[in-house]
Amino acid sequence: KAMNPMHRYLPLTFALLFLVTALFGQNYKVAYRLHYFENPVERTGNQQEDFYLYTDQDHSEFVSVLKMKKDSVMKFDKSDVGRQMAAYKAIPRTKFEFFLTKQYNTKTVLFAQKFSVNIGYQQVGTTYNWEVVDTTKTVNGFTCRKATLQHLGNTYEAWFTDEVPVFDGPYFFQGLPGLILEVSCPERGYR
Repeated sequence: KAMNPMHRYLPLTFALLFLVTALFGQNYKVAYRLHYFENPVERTGNQQEDFYLYTDQDHSEFVSVLKMKKDSVMKFDKSDVGRQMAAYKAIPRTKFEFFLTKQYNTKTVLFAQKFSVNIGYQQVGTTYNWEVVDTTKTVNGFTCRKATLQHLGNTYEAWFTDEVPVFDGPYFFQGLPGLILEVSCPERGYR
């Protein structure tokens, strides 16, 4: 059975690296660092990669920092083979070739991932049945509440704050009354 591209990365979880203050109005840029294992079965090969969540009042975009760098335009003389090879070797490598956009008013999620060609996937009305737990902790100076989620056979633990007026989080995670600062899936070893 072919795996739905959306579910391929759903077990990925993220920890807040830092929060960049509001640029103006309701625009935010939140930086997350994903911690995961290169070999998740044996839990070996600790890896990490950084991601950004860009938000405004209408939508958010979530993307790997390395993907953004890779997708940036490089200019060089096409007749200079040496510079072409050097430029190719300098391209950042990412295992996360997806780009995710959430439209808040229509509850539409657009997931695009590069396989051999760019493929887009759209899901409408994504909702999660979070259970908010009466537990708090501080994450990067923000008071956070805990929430848990059972989804596709995995248990997720999230920490969110209502101190930031954003009801979103990394990857597909959303639907809590505040910004999700940290998400983990302990049984899969992702944070």
